[in-house]
Amino acid sequence: MRKFVKEPPVWLENRRRQRVEQREVPIFFANLGLFLSACGWGWWADRFGRRWAIIIPALIALPLAPLYLLSTNFLWIAIGFIAQGMCAGGGMQGRTR
Repeated sequence: MRKFVKEPPVWLENRRRQRVEQREVPIFFANLGLFLSACGWGWWADRFGRRWAIIIPALIALPLAPLYLLSTNFLWIAIGFIAQGMCAGGGMQGRTR
């Protein structure tokens, strides 16, 4: 497929810089955290109810958002991104009662 599609030079340069700076690593850990926390929040929803499995991660995520969105340090942004991703799995996997 790549021989039929020519990426713009700007896209290729951006992709090269992301690989050099290893920007894919936080995204990998955010996806891993989301997967593991979705299992945990799904168990919580089945055990205690879907409503609380939505409310609790939302309450955890509210103070997290400004901590990493207003930061200029890449490490804090990555940690906050991962923690925010772990709160995103709440309530989606629980069964309704």
